[in-house]
Amino acid sequence: MTHSSISKRWLAVSTPVLNAFDELINSHANDEPKFQDFLAEHPQLLDPLAIRVWPQPDLFGFREPDYIVQRADGTYMVVEIECPAKKLVTKSNQLSADVTHAEQQVTDYRRNLLQKHADLRIHLPNFQEPDCLVVIGLERALSDGQRQILHDANGSRTYVRIVGFDWLLERARTIASNMAQPKVDVIPLRVV
Repeated sequence: MTHSSISKRWLAVSTPVLNAFDELINSHANDEPKFQDFLAEHPQLLDPLAIRVWPQPDLFGFREPDYIVQRADGTYMVVEIECPAKKLVTKSNQLSADVTHAEQQVTDYRRNLLQKHADLRIHLPNFQEPDCLVVIGLERALSDGQRQILHDANGSRTYVRIVGFDWLLERARTIASNMAQPKVDVIPLRVV
């Protein structure tokens, strides 16, 4: 990887990009198409290992996922986004209907992709069983109890992770901050 390509990747999660994403979350919380466009332009927000992204791919006439992401490690991820204004967890501590609908969509896409596995390998290099990501709502709006419900829901799923738009933002900020650190602490540990 050249210095130029490293710089371009670094700029993909730069402070201006992160601030623009934060502003989008705050000012257009009901506008899913704006988020689809922004995330197609800045796919490292979906996954920091993204090397290829197919936005709304036409998959044999089947309903289309919002994105298919190929990661640098060769794995794939199917992404379904909703919008930040939708609720993650209800006041009665249940995943919202919007979450369960989005989760059903992404698992349907995944199942369809696996059924077309041989055909997809022609178009998606080394395609293999994908993970799934549902991005909906805002985690910062959750109470401690609701946050635990989301945590438990994610812990009980094998291939699906449900996150808020603010989770994507905070993860990207953490990664950008970590990349700017001059060193990693390496600490010997021995527990007897």
